[in-house]
Amino acid sequence: MNPGPNLVYQCPNCDNLIQNNSLMSGNTFGSSLYSDGKRIAPMLPEYPNLTICKKCNYIFWLNRINEIGQYYYYGVENTKLEWVNSDQAEFLTVAEYFQALDVDLAENDIDELFIRQRIWWLFNDRVNIPDKLGQ
Repeated sequence: MNPGPNLVYQCPNCDNLIQNNSLMSGNTFGSSLYSDGKRIAPMLPEYPNLTICKKCNYIFWLNRINEIGQYYYYGVENTKLEWVNSDQAEFLTVAEYFQALDVDLAENDIDELFIRQRIWWLFNDRVNIPDKLGQ
């Protein structure tokens, strides 16, 4: 696995800075595949595409807004400090995915399938990944 740069975005609602990790390359060695289609691959991590701003609670798609910059952790001394200290993009909770459906964030059937699949996977994670949930 080779990590890529951290991508920096700006919340479209309040201009809060949000960063998201990226990946240059990875593989599926040692991965687990579940019957619901979810794959957990330690060397091919998934990063959020749909996230929520921690400042204003606005839910938005990262791939539908322009990144304002990027930086590498090892080159952090030449990076804007506000980028390095910005909020990290996180996956939504089940309630937040339902909220995304309620506010019609899905622009098409593929978006809706993506959101509903993530809800399904989060419910199944209670059984599939008990260590992740502290059970």
